[in-house]
Amino acid sequence: MDRPIQCILRFSSLFFLVLSCGKDTTDINDITYPLVVKAKSLESRGTVRMFTKDGEVTDKASIARFIANVGMHELNIFEEPFKSDESNKITFHSRDSLTFANDVLKFGITEMQQGKFVISRDFQSDVITLPHYIMSATEDIWRLGAHHSPLEKKILFDGFIFTGKEIRVGYGSFRSFNLPILLFKLKRQTGFEELKSVRISVNAGKWFDEFNDDFISTLTNEDTLAIQQNYVLFE
Repeated sequence: MDRPIQCILRFSSLFFLVLSCGKDTTDINDITYPLVVKAKSLESRGTVRMFTKDGEVTDKASIARFIANVGMHELNIFEEPFKSDESNKITFHSRDSLTFANDVLKFGITEMQQGKFVISRDFQSDVITLPHYIMSATEDIWRLGAHHSPLEKKILFDGFIFTGKEIRVGYGSFRSFNLPILLFKLKRQTGFEELKSVRISVNAGKWFDEFNDDFISTLTNEDTLAIQQNYVLFE
């Protein structure tokens, strides 16, 4: 078996937004745009949960061993303290669009009801010409989140691309909301045993999303997943 493949995924433009009901009742028509909100505090830190194909693992020692590090950097993302900086911001450009951090691609606010709005934009990956386990990681990481469409794989002459729709649901006020942050570590067996090309890949990172419970059913014999659902206040 080849050496494990290590990958750390950091904050990216693929933020999945679920806003909780806030106390600010300002009408969106009374807001002066652009409106910039920033990460203010960690409002809720969830329990670290671990899963295998047999279900949830509750033994605390087993969970601690699994999340202890990711590769040579010995990084435990589940114990990182909350930090607020200029990169953790969201800009509402109008009542119809917003951007995350320094991302130039806008999300459209496509549906609005009382206390709820939906944002979306088209997604297309870079061309993927790397091995099977890299393609699996791309799909896995996308499927961890609960609020976007399934990916479609399109075959090109020089590889593959993935396309989909990023869909995020917001509840509450533009001025004050809780943003979910999903921390994860996924150990996944990939490749083909009959071809002796099996690898163990390890991916860890953070999504601005809520966990997709259906993902647990994709775990197989050598797979392990740990997650922690947190919420950060943006104002």
